[in-house]
Amino acid sequence: MKNILVPTDFSPEAENALKVAVDMAKTFDGKITLLNVVDAPGGNQFTAQGGSAGNNTLDDIFTIKLIEKMQRDLEEMVDEYPDAPITHEMALGFLHEKVNERVKLDNIDIIIMGTKGAEGLAEVMIGSNAEKVVRLAHCPVLTVKESAVTAHPNNIVFASDFTENSDKVAAKLIAFQKAYKSKVHLLFVNTPNRFEISSDSNRRMEEFAKKYGMENYTLNIYNHRDEEDGILSFAEEFNMDLIAVATHSRQGLAHLLSGSIAEGVVNHSNKPVLTFSLKHLK
Repeated sequence: MKNILVPTDFSPEAENALKVAVDMAKTFDGKITLLNVVDAPGGNQFTAQGGSAGNNTLDDIFTIKLIEKMQRDLEEMVDEYPDAPITHEMALGFLHEKVNERVKLDNIDIIIMGTKGAEGLAEVMIGSNAEKVVRLAHCPVLTVKESAVTAHPNNIVFASDFTENSDKVAAKLIAFQKAYKSKVHLLFVNTPNRFEISSDSNRRMEEFAKKYGMENYTLNIYNHRDEEDGILSFAEEFNMDLIAVATHSRQGLAHLLSGSIAEGVVNHSNKPVLTFSLKHLK
């Protein structure tokens, strides 16, 4: 967790994500990149310093002023942590694209970002910015709400059906677990639509743990009406500090039709959520 990326929109949740990142950087002697992405009306003719190659239309002037304000806001956020190793950058474009650019260029180990979540029609049609980053990120993403203040989880619940190849996910999860000396609670949510006998569920979880050399873990089967609510209920009932889950990274019509359990957990959990993209994780 040496290289940490924190996308920010200057919301209370984003400010809290930076607090968590500073705490993590102290723990691992890491460094933080604070990134603000502006969806500018002028498009690519602008630079992140506010310059424009074209004529100064009203949209251009608005964008230049917006960029100048965001630069000041970034500096103010960094100034709150004078002893923390934070650099700040701005970019123009789509958040998830610019985030992945930084992940590649800076060899980012983890993204930490705040989220309000999304509900109702907004969730169905467009989701949250955090959801899009979670779906497409090339490294683990830790999402936090306004209430989280540290990243020191004693108990992590990792929810899965344990049927897919999880080599990359398991390696990242175990590295995170060992870094914080946490206990991992492997969880299979048994639902009416996908009911199976406990011996089969326990066998797959045990095989998962042995295959990846996992230590300090428990096996858990939790009965619920659906997987997402089951994960959230388990985490609350047993006072988990962090939820870990993989996402299938579906896009387009497939995403609208089937959604994603991981993205739903990010939207609806009050606890920090650590997500791994099965498709995009490097």
